[in-house]
Amino acid sequence: MPAKGIMKDVAGASVVPVARQLALASATVEVLDAMARAGIRTVMLKGAAIATRLYDDPSERPAGDVDLLVEPNNSEPAARVLEELGFHDSLRGARADERPAHSATFRRSGSLPAEVDLHVALYFCSRDPHGLWSEFSRATTFIDIDNRPVEVLADSAQALVIAAHALQHPSHPKPREDLARALSRYDRETWADAGAMARRLEADGVLAASLKMSDTGARLASELLPGADSDCVEIRLHLAGAPTMSLGVMRLVQTRSIRERLRLVLRELFPSPPFMRELYPFAARGRKALAIAYVCRPLRMARRLPPAVRAWRRARAA
Repeated sequence: MPAKGIMKDVAGASVVPVARQLALASATVEVLDAMARAGIRTVMLKGAAIATRLYDDPSERPAGDVDLLVEPNNSEPAARVLEELGFHDSLRGARADERPAHSATFRRSGSLPAEVDLHVALYFCSRDPHGLWSEFSRATTFIDIDNRPVEVLADSAQALVIAAHALQHPSHPKPREDLARALSRYDRETWADAGAMARRLEADGVLAASLKMSDTGARLASELLPGADSDCVEIRLHLAGAPTMSLGVMRLVQTRSIRERLRLVLRELFPSPPFMRELYPFAARGRKALAIAYVCRPLRMARRLPPAVRAWRRARAA
């Protein structure tokens, strides 16, 4: 390829991420303004909330989506606001057990494409969303985005989110870098407050396990969370980067009723059409494509089951 063509490709590759970030920033302000007009309080969980406080140059931490927390009672009104702005829930119509209990993902294409994760909780506290909102809504501060004040988590709550995110994705570099920076910048008092909050939310094991991923964090965990149960099977699976299906194997084993086990297996083999279209994008092309996806589903699960079982057995035996 001629040098001129190469330079053109390089320039184009560098422009695309910048354009995406600008579109996401614009969409973020648009969403926050719409939520404010509807009287819905929103708290930004990650993204710019982390980049502007832990990175000298926020552009070093580009965001792929917008994570917003709302009060559980406002989840439906907030979803309607997003739909009015052209976003759509990719799992609308899916069964309740196929949707994350703590969040819903809304996507919008077009001139201002964006993705919004609307949270009523976080994965480690999905059973008590009201308890999480009670804690987090009292631990907030503000940052500026495009000269607009945006409510974000205060340092102690942000530290807990960063740590939990690193445990959820231990093999991803961005969450681990966020945690390393948080450990270097937040003082001991901030982590002590995060530990107290985690205990109130019964998430001290999650925080302790995440901190133990580094030597600096391990010392903090031993001082601040000495009695935390950070060695359960589920946490071991997260730390090992085990296949997602390993958690399904764990749930299947923990289910005592044979009828419930059979129901769980059938639901995994034959999910709802919205879930299949999300998992297999080609299934959205029509009925034939959806039928092919249903044929592929058991084959895919059969291929992934052995490593998932092995990972679960290792975690249980550890």
